[in-house]
Amino acid sequence: MREYEVINYHMEQYQVYLEQNKLFEEWKTNNPDEYAWNYKGKIPTQAEMKRTRLILHKLMIDVERKTHTY
Repeated sequence: MREYEVINYHMEQYQVYLEQNKLFEEWKTNNPDEYAWNYKGKIPTQAEMKRTRLILHKLMIDVERKTHTY
């Protein structure tokens, strides 16, 4: 059961990153003359997003290996 809790945590974290990225993109669309450093919210880095995706990928592979018995 612990694996699913870890997966849920990382999925929630990734959703937060996606929401933050979406808010930044909307801000950037509404403020084309502003620079990114003028944005007051958090902008997730591509490294954070990629790291979370890779962790989720590895965890899902581990879970699939444990559930598939041939």
